[in-house]
Amino acid sequence: VKPGHKKKGSGRIRTCLIWSAIILQVLIGVYFCLLHQRAPIDLMQYLRTLPDEKVQHVALLMSCHATPFYSSLHRNVTLSFPDCSPINARSLNMTENQKL
Repeated sequence: VKPGHKKKGSGRIRTCLIWSAIILQVLIGVYFCLLHQRAPIDLMQYLRTLPDEKVQHVALLMSCHATPFYSSLHRNVTLSFPDCSPINARSLNMTENQKL
């Protein structure tokens, strides 16, 4: 190859890599916008479609505040989830009797 001349195939490879990266980023964006962590919202929509007699108490075993709760459910249902209170060093050293 003469100095100052590029190979003919290098531009095609570079263009192909750029388009591949763009397509990959679009696919990742679609996944995170439409599918990722969709379950809490789908759960509330499902519970909203059930009759009132069937749903009286719901226990959620997921991270705190991960569901839209009553703002999406729109009914008088008891919802419970793990306690997410902040932990301080003093409470870690206390026994259950001292906490009461």
